[in-house]
Amino acid sequence: MSINIGTLDIGVAFAGDTAGLQKATADAQQGIDRFGASTSKAMRQVREDTQGAEDALNRLSNGFKGAVVGASVAVGLIKLKNTAIEVGDALIQAQVQLDKLNNGFKFGAGGAAGGARELAFVREEASRLGLELGGAATQYMKMVAAARGTNMEGEKTRALFTSIAEASTVMGMSGEQSERAMMAVVQMMSKGKVQAEELRGQLGEHLPGAFAIAARAMGVTEVELNKLMETGQVLSADFLPKFAAQLRDELGGSVE
Repeated sequence: MSINIGTLDIGVAFAGDTAGLQKATADAQQGIDRFGASTSKAMRQVREDTQGAEDALNRLSNGFKGAVVGASVAVGLIKLKNTAIEVGDALIQAQVQLDKLNNGFKFGAGGAAGGARELAFVREEASRLGLELGGAATQYMKMVAAARGTNMEGEKTRALFTSIAEASTVMGMSGEQSERAMMAVVQMMSKGKVQAEELRGQLGEHLPGAFAIAARAMGVTEVELNKLMETGQVLSADFLPKFAAQLRDELGGSVE
């Protein structure tokens, strides 16, 4: 009897404990469900906030890119405008220079037709010898003007210019050196007499060996040439054609 009673008590007690456990388990599950629901809601909110931030950043980024592109286009347009202005100014200056050359050759050659021939000649020589056209044409124009009305006019002036231009190419002279050498020759032509200042001081300074070549051209020694210049016996019209021929004989063959 005691065993049956004990077994019944144990079963009743166990049944009571099971009911409590089920209730506790159910309560716990509800708590978990509520926590899960709350967590899910919080996570959805986080995702929504994150997506909103990303959208805002994307809009900001796109706006920044658009601003950069717009600024780049604006800068490009400004540079293009400035370049167009510079090109326009350069074209105007080139036209002004060409007008000066045309007028100078027209005067020196005694007419438009002659001027056109002289300009065509110097353009061809500058191209053949690799000279800067503007400087070469300016100096040649001065030669043509200085030779007008003298026995240097025409072919002799062309030969003189060519001799110095070829020497410039052979010796690797700079554009400035070439122009200064021609300027010294122009001064000789204008004065009518060759003086040591132009021959030794100017032409010899920019055209190496010019004085020795000049002496050989005249068939005298350098000392004798100095004495002839001191007494005014070296005339430009006589000296310059001989100097041009001697210069071409000594250096002209090296041009090619």
